[in-house]
Amino acid sequence: MDKKILYILLMFAALVCAWVVIVVIPWQSELSQLNARFNELTLKESARISQVDVQILRAKVDSLDLKLTKKRTRLFPGEKLLDLGRTIEKLGNANGLKLISITPDYDSLHLIQQKNKISNLPVSIVFEGRFHQIGQFLDRCNKFPFVFRVNQITMDKPEPKINKLTIMLNGIMVIGNSRES
Repeated sequence: MDKKILYILLMFAALVCAWVVIVVIPWQSELSQLNARFNELTLKESARISQVDVQILRAKVDSLDLKLTKKRTRLFPGEKLLDLGRTIEKLGNANGLKLISITPDYDSLHLIQQKNKISNLPVSIVFEGRFHQIGQFLDRCNKFPFVFRVNQITMDKPEPKINKLTIMLNGIMVIGNSRES
């Protein structure tokens, strides 16, 4: 009987060993291969996603750089401040307006020469012309080759019988100093 129990135990151990060799070891091998493949695909996918993110960010940076370049071209060059009056007079004449006066704040002009960045120059401009000409001029302010923001408009009709108005524009002109670039 002891031999039968020993024989049964040996058979049971042989069955367990055979089951481990036939079933468990191949499953473990397949599981290891699947884990390795999963890790490989995860690394590839994360690298691809980060490349996509990099390309999106690069496109955004290029777009912002282009916008900045366009905005910089609209800064009135600080070294050409002496031409400011002639430039504004030409823009007014293009709309049929006559430039009466232009008055920058000269304290601001002095500060602009000292700064090495973009500066705001307060400017007062007085034109004479008809109402529709003034409207055309104001409509084209955002299309000027420089940034000019109108803060206050004052209109006056000095002579009642003449069909002309005097308009005073108080605003800010953005000046770029060439030392900034």
